[in-house]
Amino acid sequence: MADSQELCRLPKNIDGKGYKEYKSIRGEYRFPKGTLYIDHVQGDPFAAPSCLRYRVEAEKAQFPEQLYRTRVRRVALQDFLTRQFAQSLEAVVQGNRGSGKSGLIEIDQCGQEIL
Repeated sequence: MADSQELCRLPKNIDGKGYKEYKSIRGEYRFPKGTLYIDHVQGDPFAAPSCLRYRVEAEKAQFPEQLYRTRVRRVALQDFLTRQFAQSLEAVVQGNRGSGKSGLIEIDQCGQEIL
């Protein structure tokens, strides 16, 4: 698994090359507080958006165990965190920053089933 510094070097190596060169960043990258997974990289500005995940180990996240001890509580915590992250994105991200879907930043949100 590569580290965050390797990920920072990659864009410099592909700068000015074709859009498809960005697929080379697909993979796993270790950061001090978690791991970034780049599962899918957008092939062109109008293709399906890139898909990323960030995983933080429970010891580093430091959520009290009672918040995720049972399946119901774990789902509720995940829902809460997802909604908070979505709200933060809305406050920071101001629409697309490129053509097509490029520059779009969003998170899959939970539906009303959780309620």
